[in-house]
Amino acid sequence: MSGTLNPAVLLLLIIVFQGIVGFVMTLCLCSDVNKIREGIGDKLGNFLQWTSIFVGGIVIGLAYGWKLALVIIATSPLLVICGGVMSYVSAILGLFADIFIHFLAPLLASQQSL
Repeated sequence: MSGTLNPAVLLLLIIVFQGIVGFVMTLCLCSDVNKIREGIGDKLGNFLQWTSIFVGGIVIGLAYGWKLALVIIATSPLLVICGGVMSYVSAILGLFADIFIHFLAPLLASQQSL
């Protein structure tokens, strides 16, 4: 062989390489779409459901008992802020629990076995 490739072999290599690259690219795109679906699929549906329930409740409340509905509207921002703070605290406590489980618990177990 003089260092050149047969054009038929070269064409076969190009076809195989393009097939592999296309397959890998399709696989990556599908896995990315599945990750996005898993990440926001249920959360978006829950958000729309609870938002519509809240708005419907306010409308019904304004129609039947407007004074109570105004109190609820006035306190809603406080409830949202409290929910956000509780979510943040829960995430931080979960992080501390993970740190304890992975790093501190084995140390405590080895000290108790002595």
